[in-house]
Amino acid sequence: MSYLPIIDFLVFSFKPQGASDEIDNLSMSELLEYCLSLLEQFGFKARLVKRPSGMYNYQESYIVERKTLGNRFDVAGIIGITRAKKSDFTQYNAGLFISLSAVGCQHVDFSAILERLEIYQPKINRIDLAVDYLDGKVGFDDMMQLYNRGAFAGARGVYPRFNTIEPKALDGEKAGGYTLYVGRRSAARFVRCYEKAYQLADCEVDNPFGHWFRVEVEARAVKCTIPLEAVNAPDAFLTGLYPHLFNGVTLPPPSHVNPQNLSQVIKLGYDSPQFVVSLSHLKKHAKASYGGLFNVLRNDLGVSDAEIVSSLVSPERVPRRLSLPIEGFV
Repeated sequence: MSYLPIIDFLVFSFKPQGASDEIDNLSMSELLEYCLSLLEQFGFKARLVKRPSGMYNYQESYIVERKTLGNRFDVAGIIGITRAKKSDFTQYNAGLFISLSAVGCQHVDFSAILERLEIYQPKINRIDLAVDYLDGKVGFDDMMQLYNRGAFAGARGVYPRFNTIEPKALDGEKAGGYTLYVGRRSAARFVRCYEKAYQLADCEVDNPFGHWFRVEVEARAVKCTIPLEAVNAPDAFLTGLYPHLFNGVTLPPPSHVNPQNLSQVIKLGYDSPQFVVSLSHLKKHAKASYGGLFNVLRNDLGVSDAEIVSSLVSPERVPRRLSLPIEGFV
């Protein structure tokens, strides 16, 4: 049974062997160009903005920008690179480091990219997988009960540490959402479970999924190796990390996963929740603020729909909440 997890954050790197800066006869500069070409072929065309200094102990660093709706560019990740030989710059990390945030991970075929990069022995440094429950099937209380039943316990039965954030009461009403953290951020595995609907409410975003709850698993290559198969088979990877949790029984799969087709699991009837939330919010407030104006223009003054749209559209502006990767809508 699949949980249909989405890759919400991915970091991978390459490290040359010996004193050379080459991997399989490619320099770091050439390898970076190849990575960017694969990203364009199987995801999006990245625009790099050079930073004034290095980052994460790499000689140079770049901000990765991605084109979003409205011809905007949003930050999608960070690249670190050391082009010189290790023997010349021993104070730097050798090789290439690519980090992609949630914006950089949307609509990207990482399976195809890493398959072509496998010859250069990439290492996955971190991968975040998110499982969304949009209808209240799973919530904070459920996850606490699972923790107390040992669903997060390790191979030797040891319960990892946990921490909770509970909402405050404001005039007798719940203000904010519940969050459960299991494990340590610096460890090989860490879990965040939170009421995403309240996170959006805190940002004053109308949300058609009022019971939206998210379970995020963050895996780091700390004293272990994250296999490349984590990208190709994320369900199996989740089960390997938490065998007592992601087994299809203890934690039920989301209800928007089709249980009848296990070979090609699909989402049923949902657009991107982020896009639905943003569009719903903006349409509601546009109607409340300007619906009366549109009514007068159309029904009292006889202005055509095309003329109303033409006179009010701002061609170069896009609401911040709709700054989503353009690849998802073309």
